Amino acid sequence: MADSETVLSRRDREREQHRVDILDAAERVFVRDGFATKIESIAKAAEYSVGSLYNFFPSKEELFKNVLLRISQLRIEGVEKILPELLADPWAGLRTVCHLWLDHHLRHGDFLHVAHSLRFRSDCSLLGPDDPVEHQLRANTEKYRELVTRYFAALAATPEARPIDPSILFTAFEGYIRTSLFAFARAHGGAEKGDIAALEADVHKALCILFRK
Repeated sequence: MADSETVLSRRDREREQHRVDILDAAERVFVRDGFATKIESIAKAAEYSVGSLYNFFPSKEELFKNVLLRISQLRIEGVEKILPELLADPWAGLRTVCHLWLDHHLRHGDFLHVAHSLRFRSDCSLLGPDDPVEHQLRANTEKYRELVTRYFAALAATPEARPIDPSILFTAFEGYIRTSLFAFARAHGGAEKGDIAALEADVHKALCILFRK
């Protein structure tokens, strides 16, 4: 019985790895070719047959939505992993939060740009208000906000912090780092082409000035 459970567990792990391989390949191909890409191109990039892809995802649309969903879940997992460290030393954690945000954007920002563009196309209805994936994306966004706001509550509770509501700190952080990255990308012809470590240091320094008394 134990051997059977081990085999099943291994199969489950292998299946999950296949799923991740497909999602990773799909993200790269959607960034390269846009949503108009063919499922055959994704299968080739993933090194699986088209039939294997359809065993996991019934359509290109569902595959695209699941890439988006996975990215939102990875963002939550990234915060959850470091949250104890952030709460233990909030001011040191501010640099960590900046790094996490920028790293996530560098990894997935191009795909998120493709997804954002699709939301404003009249001929595309990938994520309607009743779509289960849309509901999960909204829940994930709220979960992310809740986790990061919890960190900012710890920061606001320190003697050095300005008396600002944690939700406002969250909004200020998101707004400032997005604006900074946008300006950085424009100046360098793309975020990946500049010194991202220097940007991280500059953003961290500015936020410390904004948030400290």
